[in-house]
Amino acid sequence: YGKGSIEGLAATCTANNGVIGGALTTMLTLGLPGDSVTAILLGSLIMYGLQPGPLLFRDHADMAYVIIALMVLAYVAILIVGLGASRVLVRAFMVRKEVVWTAVLILSTVGSYAINNNPLDVWFMFFAGILGLVFRQYGYPLGPLVLALLLGSMAESNFRRALTAAGDAGAWVFVTRPISLILLILAALSLVAPIIQQRRKARQGGVTVQP
Repeated sequence: YGKGSIEGLAATCTANNGVIGGALTTMLTLGLPGDSVTAILLGSLIMYGLQPGPLLFRDHADMAYVIIALMVLAYVAILIVGLGASRVLVRAFMVRKEVVWTAVLILSTVGSYAINNNPLDVWFMFFAGILGLVFRQYGYPLGPLVLALLLGSMAESNFRRALTAAGDAGAWVFVTRPISLILLILAALSLVAPIIQQRRKARQGGVTVQP
């Protein structure tokens, strides 16, 4: 790796492309995006009135299978484009970063304004960009933030619905029902496991980790 090996490049690209299918599967079947890209796709589907999950295959099966078919065709298109235009696309890396980021900024500004024709959306875009730079500077992942913005309202509405259906049991229904209890335990483990893993690596390397 790092020495121009074709095998190493093929291995990393294969692993990177393999992640897309898994992330899309959980997004379509469970409504849980596996990465930031599928989180944006989830938000787009919700904006158009499509709820990813089991209901998507029941109420909008045609749309779900179209997305799956497009993913298969996309891999074929990537192969064709990669074999036919790889030498031309390599020249894109020779373009200076200043030119690329200027084009991205212009397109982002025009796109954010064109949504509602509201200048406030442009200012919100700049604020989100600055916030993203701060997150990257201090090593905060953007995926959880995107998921919170997209799934927060859905989680709140379903939480209120569950409390209404529980009646006098209140919030205790989440720890007395097996399915909800298992989901809470898995959620807690997903929060604690990275911290424990980081502390173990720090102890093995002799580095002190701040909580």
